[in-house]
Amino acid sequence: MHTNHTDLSTAIPFRLHVSEIDLVLEAELTLAYTTRDPFAVTLLFPPVEPEEPPTSWVFARELLASGRHERVGEGDVEVRPTADRHVLVSLATEEGHARVEVASAALEAFLSGTYSLLPAGEEPGALDLDALVEALLTEC
Repeated sequence: MHTNHTDLSTAIPFRLHVSEIDLVLEAELTLAYTTRDPFAVTLLFPPVEPEEPPTSWVFARELLASGRHERVGEGDVEVRPTADRHVLVSLATEEGHARVEVASAALEAFLSGTYSLLPAGEEPGALDLDALVEALLTEC
């Protein structure tokens, strides 16, 4: 069991394509990783209004890593490389679809940072199963 947890957060320029409203927006998103949730990464989009919280999407770190080289994912999140050294993350909800385009180099730097915190294959050892069971029992 791993009890010392570490977080990583990186701001990355991105291009957002929302097809339903024909919108293309360039801004900065935050990619976040914590060894508390070792299998996941979080995409945080800036809020539309300053008083609103950021919008977040959480999905597998492995999905993001594999998507740099080939199309992966089904359902709500798909990741694939593009011909121009970018990675395209497609996000789907009942309300619509969005595509997030980020530079491969920026994504590679973020993932490299996550793997320096916790190498691939060591994720199960970072899980605090006692705390998870306790939290589940407390909710009941």
